[in-house]
Amino acid sequence: MGALASFSADTLDGGTFTQDDIQEKDVTVINFWSLTCGPCIAEMPDLAAFAAALPDNVQVITVCLDGAGNETYAGTVLEEAGFVGVTLI
Repeated sequence: MGALASFSADTLDGGTFTQDDIQEKDVTVINFWSLTCGPCIAEMPDLAAFAAALPDNVQVITVCLDGAGNETYAGTVLEEAGFVGVTLI
């Protein structure tokens, strides 16, 4: 398998997520969601439980498609669901 090309995205908490963060784990699961998607928000507690049950070499990240400019609301959704992890915006 080839190396991951250069990648960088802003995180909900104001940081940056890069290809190095992906390469730190053996598997990265990416969940795309939106603040306007009721089913996406409804499944977030299940996603949080799934992420918490994974071994240390696997990570779950989320991508909030409409999170830019709505960081507070996105953070509230994730906090209420119990999701602990990286969210890209």
